[in-house]
Amino acid sequence: MQSNAAVLLLAVVVTSVLFPQPAQPLSFDYPSFSLNPPDIAFQGSASASGDGVINLTPTLQPGDIRSFVVGRAIYRDPVRLWGGTSSTADKPVVSNFTTRFSFAVRPYPGNENDTGDGLAFFLAPYGSDIPAGFCFGHFLGLFNYSSYAPTMPAGNIPTVAIEFDTFANTNADVQDPPGVHVGIDVNNLKSVVKETWPEINTRVGANVSGTISYNAGTTELSIRN
Repeated sequence: MQSNAAVLLLAVVVTSVLFPQPAQPLSFDYPSFSLNPPDIAFQGSASASGDGVINLTPTLQPGDIRSFVVGRAIYRDPVRLWGGTSSTADKPVVSNFTTRFSFAVRPYPGNENDTGDGLAFFLAPYGSDIPAGFCFGHFLGLFNYSSYAPTMPAGNIPTVAIEFDTFANTNADVQDPPGVHVGIDVNNLKSVVKETWPEINTRVGANVSGTISYNAGTTELSIRN
């Protein structure tokens, strides 16, 4: 997927989570996107471009001023990742999964050093929507000031996200490392694991591929390019 990012813009790619029933094999592949893809739901500023890609934030031209924008593209149907008769509240049966996608983060036209906060692939409850209020910037369209607070008990917002972060926020609720990085977020914007990701070159705006895999046997979530 492709995103034109400008000041304080961000993008989110989502796969939905689902109901406590036995997991079944499922796969889908989108080499490109039609103007109105039937299986994809758009939220916020996201839309299909008509040339095979999804713009999660608007395409900007030199002189455009557009900030505080968020867009999400979601697989429309629920995807069953856990559940089953052998599941328990403290030990659910979880499925393996792998997703691979391509994206580009582009700078503000005329200023190669000016980009948004990046994008994230995330898993959230079916029916999840963009939070109301201030949810852009480092909130990545997943949280807002009212739903996320340092004192909130873990688990109140059931979200797992893999962020491809292009802007280092040093405030206490995030504590990003310097530079472009990738991180794993669990119910919280403060990544439990984070590493530099130099392949995301926002100055060039080149396509980057990411592969995210979860191994239920080892409970390992991995990200690679």
